[in-house]
Formats: sequence, C-alpha cells, structure tokens
Amino acid sequence: MKLFAEDQVFRFGETTYERGGSYGPLRGPYLWLAMLNKGRSILSIDGREIVLHAGEACLVCSREQVIQHFPSDCYCHASWCETGEFLDTPMTQDLLDRTFGKFSASTRLKALLATGLELEYERPGEAGMLRDALARSVFYECLHYLDLLPDKPSVLHRSVEKAKSYIERHFASSCSLEDIAAYACFSRQHLTRLFNEQVGTSPIQYLWQVRLGKAEEMLIQSTRSMADIAFQCGFKNPCHFSRMMREHFGHSPRELRQRYWARMPATYRGEACDVHY
Repeated sequence: MKLFAEDQVFRFGETTYERGGSYGPLRGPYLWLAMLNKGRSILSIDGREIVLHAGEACLVCSREQVIQHFPSDCYCHASWCETGEFLDTPMTQDLLDRTFGKFSASTRLKALLATGLELEYERPGEAGMLRDALARSVFYECLHYLDLLPDKPSVLHRSVEKAKSYIERHFASSCSLEDIAAYACFSRQHLTRLFNEQVGTSPIQYLWQVRLGKAEEMLIQSTRSMADIAFQCGFKNPCHFSRMMREHFGHSPRELRQRYWARMPATYRGEACDVHY
C-alpha cells in the first residue's frame, strides 16, 4: 500500500491553547494525524465533525477543507503530523474513507510523534530525511492500529521477478516483449499470463507504468526540459510524452511539475492560520 510520493514532505508540530483558539483551515487534499494530549477539540472535516478528548487521535483525510477548534473553557495541548496532497488513487480513497473517526492513541504512536517533534526542532536540512521517514511510519502505524493495512502479497514467481527487474533496468531503451520474455526464460504468452496473474497487468503495461513513474519523479525533482525527460524515460518524442502523461495523470507534464508544491504541508506554504484567544 503506497500513500505518498517519493518526494513527499511532512511536518510535525505541537501547540497549546490556554483560552481556546483554532488551527486551519487547511484547504484541498490533505492528510493529517491529529492527536490531543490535554483538553478537547472539534475537528470539522469536509463538513463532518469529530470531537477529540485527551489521549485520542484522528487520521484526517480531507479533500476540501479541515479546521480544528479548541474551546475556551479548558487548557488544550495538541500535537500532529501533516502532509499535503497524497496519492489519491481509488485504492487509497477507499482505505482512507474507512479511517473516518477517532481512536485511542497507542503508546507507539505517541512515541513516534514525540521523536518526530525532536527532529522537527533540529536545524533545517540536518534531519529532514529521517523526519520524513518517521512521518510515514506515523501514518502506517495508524493504519496498522486500525487493522486496515492490506495483507502482504504473495511471493512472485522467479520469472516474473526477473521480468520486472529487466523492465526496471531497461525502461529507457526500446524494451520489447520479446526481450523481456527472453531474459525471463519464458515464452511471451506464458510470461504475459503469469505476469497478469501475479502483478495485475501485462509486462508492456508495467513497462509504461515504470516509464511514467520515472518521468514524474524527474519532473518534480529536476529542472530538466520536457524533451530531455521524454528521451531519458523511453518515450518516442516530447509530444508522445505529453500525451501519455496527460492520459495517465490527468495533467500535462508542466502542470504536474507545478502541482508538486501542493504536496507540501500548508504550514510550509503559509496557508494555515493558527489562532490563540
């Protein structure tokens, strides 16, 4: 189960509200683990409300807007881990829709958040990769606690593994089904049938998935031109590259590069308003 892009950015945070206040609104697709350590709060998520009490947490998956309100009649202390736009696939939509509601924060979740906060306070850049890896663990711990992680897939047939390995190493070249089957020591028909059964797609479709995924990575992690990326990822020409990217992602390569900014937490973009009364 993959929820995040390889370059996803996360943020840990904590704050106290002595006489009430609010955090948000956070707009657009957003994934946020909110935990309340003291007091109580009301989370408004796309029009639905959840009341959190001390020791409780909520995995917030919003597509339009979320805001957290803190009452003025009690002292509140909240901590969280947040990110921006997640990989909004049908599988993740179904999974995250089932997380709506609150749950008791596990000891492990509290420890992960506490360690993430320590890393957040270190100098920028020094612990970024460790912090982001820990943040991923926070979200997967929630899914594990809620018993929503899918079962581990069965081991792939050796020839399917060889075919996948060949594709992932030769995606930039003219990689044909004959080449893949020869490397896997199977006939084209036999490999295609087995690959479909175990991977859920054909070898050639998987090849294009790898090319598109690598192209997306290069778009958001480099300033290379569209023509250079098309060439490096095995597309026929820039027009073919642009058409395939739009069909697969619903956006042009240029739009995808711009949308990378939306994967960052709202606090990094200066969008989140934190009000203390």
